[in-house]
This record gives sequence, C-alpha cells and structure tokens, in this order.
Amino acid sequence: MAVFLSLLGIFLFLITKKFMFQADRGKALYAGFLEVPVDANLVGFMLGIATISQLQNPNEHASATIVGSIILMNLSIIVWKYSCSLMSDRDSEVYIANPKRLFWLTLLNIALALGAIALPIFVLGAKP
Repeated sequence: MAVFLSLLGIFLFLITKKFMFQADRGKALYAGFLEVPVDANLVGFMLGIATISQLQNPNEHASATIVGSIILMNLSIIVWKYSCSLMSDRDSEVYIANPKRLFWLTLLNIALALGAIALPIFVLGAKP
C-alpha cells in the first residue's frame, strides 16, 4: 500500500507541476504531457540514489542499479524526443503524423518510468 501511495503522490506532483507554469498551447502542451514519464524516471533515479546513501551494508547491486537507472532515464528521454517529433502545429491545431506510434511510444515511456521506480524498490529494498 505504501508503494501505491508513493506512486500516486509522484503522479499528482508531476501533474501539479505541469499546471503550475504558464499554460502552453498546441504542440508544447502535448509535449509537456509526454514529459511526465521522463520526470517520473528522474524520480526513480533519485529514489535509487537516496536508497544507496541510506544502506547500512554495501550492496553488490548498487552500482548496477544506478547504471540501470541512468540507462532507463536516457531511453525515456530518447523516446520522449522521438514522440515530440511526431507532432507539429498546423493552423493552431496539433497534427500527429502517426497516432498509433505515438500511443505505443507513450506506453513504452510509461513502462520505462515504472521500471525506473521499481528498480531500486525491488533490487535495493527501498521503502518509499
């Protein structure tokens, strides 16, 4: 239950972050929504760093966890950049070149974000 509440809190924080700034329009608005999994990946990386810094005994998986988190974060950024390239502004409306591909890339990015958060929880025993 604690993990679910932590993930819910992270999700609500990221959505709140999106609406605290000046309202975007068009492609920038959609790119901002697609940025949420990238932010969640960063949260997973920070969770890994915080867990490693609090370990009583050194863990042989700590280095691999950090490298894995960095790889997941970089993959998430690449997927986000490619997803944004599928959109363009045309006549004050957003045009998506390939909506199915954008959908699947968004699901992939969400899976990468969940993996980045789950990695330190399962490998290092983090307690969010």
